[in-house]
Amino acid sequence: MNNKIKIALILLLLVALGALGVWKYVNKPSTDFSMQKAKYNFSFAELLQKIEKDTASLKSSVISGEGNIKKIIKDSSYITLELGYDSIMSSVTCQIDSRHISDFETAKEGSSIKIKGLVSDISFDPESVFGNTVQLTYCSLNNK
Repeated sequence: MNNKIKIALILLLLVALGALGVWKYVNKPSTDFSMQKAKYNFSFAELLQKIEKDTASLKSSVISGEGNIKKIIKDSSYITLELGYDSIMSSVTCQIDSRHISDFETAKEGSSIKIKGLVSDISFDPESVFGNTVQLTYCSLNNK
C-alpha cells in the first residue's frame, strides 16, 4: 500500500472517531435530579428571604421548596408550575422534568406542593415592581 492511501485511511479513522465522540457528547442523557438530596429546603417565603441575602450559594444547586401553585402551564410535551401567591409578584418557576410529568397530572392551581429542582436562574431586583423570580429546571415531586 502506498503512503497516500495509509494517510487517507488514518485520517478517515480519526474523523470517524471524532464524529462518534461528538455524537455521544451531544446525545448524552440529562441527569435525573429527583434522586439527589436537596442541598437546601425552603418554604416559598423562606426562599424569597434567602435570595434577598445570598443568591450565589443557590446557583446550580438542587433545592426543594414548598408553596402554593399560582399557575400551571401545560403543553403537549412539558408542564411548568409557578409557585407563589396572587397577592405578590414574586414567584418560583418550575420546569418539570419530562421523566416526571405524569407525577403532576393531578396538580391544581391553589393547592400546596413540594417540589425539588435545579436552580437555573435567579432574578433579584429590590427596586423592581415585578417581583423576584427563582427558576428551577428538571423539577420533580419532593417525596423524600
